[in-house]
Amino acid sequence: MTRAEKRLGAIRRNPRGDWQLDDLKAVAARHHVLVRHDGSSHAVFRSAQGAMLTIPARRPIKSVYIKLFISFIEAAHGEEIE
Repeated sequence: MTRAEKRLGAIRRNPRGDWQLDDLKAVAARHHVLVRHDGSSHAVFRSAQGAMLTIPARRPIKSVYIKLFISFIEAAHGEEIE
């Protein structure tokens, strides 16, 4: 199990944690999701299927965005990830 997979498991268990954009970027890279964040106030995640998710880059990221991110990664991967 890679660090990104462990991190995704930790994010899934505790979506209200103090998660930062770097945590989400690491998980996204592991699941072949492109990230665009050029210092602006939001990061845009894009899957290979063309789906997009925009997340504010404020710290900590609110749990509603973390839950959306988990769903997005699962949809991009095509199945539920353990």
